[in-house]
This record gives sequence, structure tokens and C-alpha cells, in this order.
Amino acid sequence: EGHERAVLAGGGGALRRFSPAIVFESGHEAAGDRAAIADLLSTLGYRMVAVLHDYGALTCTEDDYRNAAASCAGREARNILALPD
Repeated sequence: EGHERAVLAGGGGALRRFSPAIVFESGHEAAGDRAAIADLLSTLGYRMVAVLHDYGALTCTEDDYRNAAASCAGREARNILALPD
């Protein structure tokens, strides 16, 4: 709950080495965390592609995530899918 930034930063070496798909929870980040998470994932060679729902997935871009727009809008918890480039 709110530790996604620290977890992703701490796992940077493994993410670079193994390039797994990442699903992380969003919607309750502290101020500044969205930009920091987007910057970190971009630096690690990842792109955000979707918000996952029980009924499927909605497109989510890095800009949507940074700006809490489109499918990334709101403060309710949601799962974001990020894939390596």
C-alpha cells in the first residue's frame, strides 16, 4: 500500500537482468510517486500498456499514468501492466 516506488527501485537490478512483465498497484501513490515510477520504468526499458480489470484491460500510456488521466484516472486501486521494450 504505497510502497510500489521503493519496491520497483529496489528490484531494478533484477528487472534489468530478467525483464519480466510487471503488474503493480496504482491509485494511492504519494505526491511525486507517479512521475518517479514512470521515470524509473522508462529508464529500465519498460512501457506501461494497460490497466487490468476483471473484465479485461484498458489501454494506459505513460502520459495517462503520469497525469492520472483516461484509464489511470481516479484514486481507487488498480493494477497497471508494464512490459519491457
